[in-house]
Amino acid sequence: MTTPGTPISLGNGCAVSDRFLIIVGFPDETSGSDTPVSRIFYLNLDSQTLFTYQDWVSETIVSACLRRPIGSILRAGCFLSEEGRVEIINSIEHLSEAVDDRASPHGSLRSLHEAGQTLFACGFGGQFYRRSSGGWEAVDGGLRDKAEQNMRKELGLGEFESDAPLGIEDRLALSNRSPDFTRVEGLSERDVYVCGLRGLIGHWDGSRLELLASPTDEHLLDIHSVSADRVLIVGYYQTLLIGSASEGFSTVHESDTAITFYSVRQFRGEIYVGTTSGLRKFNGRSFEVVHAPSAGLDETSVIQQIDSVSDDCLWIIGDRHIVRYDGMEFKRIEHPDNQGRH
Repeated sequence: MTTPGTPISLGNGCAVSDRFLIIVGFPDETSGSDTPVSRIFYLNLDSQTLFTYQDWVSETIVSACLRRPIGSILRAGCFLSEEGRVEIINSIEHLSEAVDDRASPHGSLRSLHEAGQTLFACGFGGQFYRRSSGGWEAVDGGLRDKAEQNMRKELGLGEFESDAPLGIEDRLALSNRSPDFTRVEGLSERDVYVCGLRGLIGHWDGSRLELLASPTDEHLLDIHSVSADRVLIVGYYQTLLIGSASEGFSTVHESDTAITFYSVRQFRGEIYVGTTSGLRKFNGRSFEVVHAPSAGLDETSVIQQIDSVSDDCLWIIGDRHIVRYDGMEFKRIEHPDNQGRH
């Protein structure tokens, strides 16, 4: 187990409010370890203790989202591990659930999101799940099973071997043919999008998952549903798609320069993306690097994720520190375990 003060590499996270942020970090000393540690930080600007934390040992958190309060249901942080474990946590509740209990693996889980009042999760191998009162259910329309069957067929596996899980070598050999989802996001239970590798885009309308025509074959990594008819999707080679399931998607920006857009948000009517080469803003033709010297933002900044819940605050999670933008000023918030580190 690591202790506070150990340098932390920050990763994913989610905005709870304009004053509260959840960040998932990984102690540097556990990098490459057989026992990974994911450290969940809670940044509360209205608390005397700015940062609090808890550890999740032996699994890697790949996605975090907020469960919004409604009626007697309290607000909670929700966390998804690569292995398919979901933890739902607040001050009085801690639920631990497995997304898929089946013995045959379909690949890693990648993203968790609450659309409306329902949690959705997606991952590699065509995995798409919805949480209901009875637990997690696959709602991919048979896509994950079809992907598994196609993989087995290409490997020449017979009926006798049909129930055996695919090994990692087999899965890697066929990974370029699998429908692999990387991100799920939506405004309601009847308007949920997924994106993935090789330009994959899908839409859930409340009853079925439909794969949509895509204008690109670049890997897609993040989605922001601004409204029912305006959805932003970003990915490799500075790809920005805008559209919707009803109107279709078009490529608004792409480049031969190998800069990846890992995260996207529309904030105060302008499009921002997070990259390993700085925070960037779209000017209608190209993406310009945001320079804010007092906050340490320039073209060398590594931005892991950006998020917001309103136009009053854009949260920017870097690899070592956090930046908060209120539309006028970028303010850097030092992480206590990374003091003195850039």
